[in-house]
Amino acid sequence: MIPGRYRVGMRGWVAGERRFRARLASAFTSMVIATAVAPMGCGGPFPAVQWDPLLWQTRTQGGFTFDPRYGTCPTRGFAVGSRDRARVVAAPVFLTDGGRSLRAFLHDQASILSAEPDWVIGAWYDVPHERVVLSLVRLVPDRAAAVALGLAWRQHEIYDLAARRSIPTRLP
Repeated sequence: MIPGRYRVGMRGWVAGERRFRARLASAFTSMVIATAVAPMGCGGPFPAVQWDPLLWQTRTQGGFTFDPRYGTCPTRGFAVGSRDRARVVAAPVFLTDGGRSLRAFLHDQASILSAEPDWVIGAWYDVPHERVVLSLVRLVPDRAAAVALGLAWRQHEIYDLAARRSIPTRLP
């Protein structure tokens, strides 16, 4: 019991305990909601996303592959982008909007990302055409299967995450 917190007598203690628990529950709920919504300023269903490093990586390294569920970049396997689930954004807009276009894309793809563990997001900076292509990316552990999937999805290249290089699919 905390001194000075409760009145003397059982009724006073119970009433004080109820008020204390209600305030504690309210504070805890507010803390949980604030943490779930925006611990790093991102909002939405993926609180581990930090926009600035992804924008920087797009600008300096030509893109990224990122798992928003865990806030990590996969380092093994092969990334195969999906044309059906892609969005093209003008590079000047993407690189200066503070992550708004990336946040909107992530919001639109949230149901797939939440349900499918082998899907992540990716971005590719097409410098000559001044555009950034955002897409859902399937992670495939085997190179031959990744190349076959890339061909089926009409991709010219897949990306080897361990070697950090593109692999041509030999698409005709």
